[in-house]
Amino acid sequence: MIKQPDYDVNNVVFMNLIYSLALSTTTTFNYEPEDDVVVDWYVRDCKKNKTTAVTFPKNVVINEFTDAQKSAFNGAKASMGVEEKKRNFMKRLTKGDASETGIVRFLTPVLMDSFGGPIKVS
Repeated sequence: MIKQPDYDVNNVVFMNLIYSLALSTTTTFNYEPEDDVVVDWYVRDCKKNKTTAVTFPKNVVINEFTDAQKSAFNGAKASMGVEEKKRNFMKRLTKGDASETGIVRFLTPVLMDSFGGPIKVS
């Protein structure tokens, strides 16, 4: 469970700082796993679910996949994306440098309506 923030979202100066930081930061929650990570996840998922896995070459090269490999790979990548989106924003992977990621993880709850912020998050 995430602790309720200790800052005041009704403080105009504080919120101006938050908006300034948010508007000048370029980190995104964009999950793009490496190809070999997708294949490893697929194999682990098949073992976990006791299903037969399509075999992949040692060196993952998508252009050389068979139709069955492409289908398994694309399905695994889509499933990984769904899992990632279900994760709490604090645990989701981000693209950006460490300081921007930290800023985004600080800003997000301040701006979310569930913590008193102005942005409705569904």
